[in-house]
Amino acid sequence: MILPVWRLFFCLLGLLGVAASWAADDFNTLARTLLNSARDLPFPQHWTAYQVYASNTLDLVAFQRPYQNAINQLPAAIKRSDGPWLAPMQMQSALNRFLSAPQGEFIYISGCQPHGCNPSVSVVFDPATGKLALLLERAESSKTQQRQQHWLVGDYTPPMAALLRAVRAAEKVGHNRLPLPIQTRSKVVAALAQ
Repeated sequence: MILPVWRLFFCLLGLLGVAASWAADDFNTLARTLLNSARDLPFPQHWTAYQVYASNTLDLVAFQRPYQNAINQLPAAIKRSDGPWLAPMQMQSALNRFLSAPQGEFIYISGCQPHGCNPSVSVVFDPATGKLALLLERAESSKTQQRQQHWLVGDYTPPMAALLRAVRAAEKVGHNRLPLPIQTRSKVVAALAQ
């Protein structure tokens, strides 16, 4: 029995869709797990140089190249529109945070475009390896709907990306310290699913 090519094609598309859905579920599961296991801690002695505001983080040589490499991965139109504030990290920000997770120790940096806070950027940086994940988010609204665009770039591991999404989701619902209070976990998990 020979299957027509179009049936084989649609069968492969279906299998790819199932695989993508499993991958998304695994990613969300990892992010939820990290919400429970990651902790905000005081900066240890060897990473205190990162206990600064976002713009001062670029003064640290170990951070400069990974950050610039991530910026270079953004689409050209985004670099043109957001580059003037994003590349030099001239943004509104709180002090960087130190996160400890089973996967390692990370610096978390977040900020937003001055005078409006849209778009916003979040970064998870592993100072031991130089790996960096950058998430740029922009809310765009039209007359009929509002949608959130996001770009995840950098040289990162899947757990770093999951941690970045988890911490950012917690920030969106108003919690900027881990572990989360039990009563807010469901809000953050819902924000992660979006």
